[in-house]
Amino acid sequence: MNEIQTLMLEHYSKLIQMFKQQFGESCHAVLYSLQKIGYKYRGQVISSSGCLESTQVGDPLPSFLSGHIKSNGVIDKFSFLNMHYPDMQLRSSILFIRDGSAEVFACLCIHHDLGNIVKVIEHLEDSVETFKSVCFDANNMYMLKTFKAADVGEFVQKILNEYFYAYAGDSDITLLDNELKLELVSALQEKGIFEVEGAIEMVADQLDLSKFRIFSYLDDPKKEDVKFRALKTEI
Repeated sequence: MNEIQTLMLEHYSKLIQMFKQQFGESCHAVLYSLQKIGYKYRGQVISSSGCLESTQVGDPLPSFLSGHIKSNGVIDKFSFLNMHYPDMQLRSSILFIRDGSAEVFACLCIHHDLGNIVKVIEHLEDSVETFKSVCFDANNMYMLKTFKAADVGEFVQKILNEYFYAYAGDSDITLLDNELKLELVSALQEKGIFEVEGAIEMVADQLDLSKFRIFSYLDDPKKEDVKFRALKTEI
């Protein structure tokens, strides 16, 4: 392996850690070295992280990868059902890495454990029941139901109703003082509700706060809290 290939592998090794941080344990990334000997490729794991605990540095190429190379050559393959791990529902991708002279010297494989994702969905609280519908495609793969905008709005409203009742009971939520309203905004932020498009506008309207006030608080809650206390003191 030459110097350029070694430097490229160092960069790809960083991707392994990036995938782990980005997608957690439901994802597994493996970097293999590859060397062509005669008409065959040999290689081993040089970096690995994620849900495939049995995969260790130094392991030879797995059968799904060596079989793919034997049947198709060093051609990339994305998003396929990986039957090499029968105890897991894996959606995998294969990316062959080439240097400046187009020589294949490594391979990056990404696996997503869809079974783990389904388990997470199944253990979500009752308020996300509308998001738990799971079906199968023609390849017998798990896929999530596609929701319309109205479904998302209904889901967000259900979450808001639960939180509004917890904070105000049967009272008018708009009658809460601003400090409690911002505390509620903070709780909703932790819930991740503001990741849904349009949620800030819905919350602003129902709490009788301006959306700019909410944006300001989400941007810097400490600064907004100081500004609120100063205003309260002046009053």
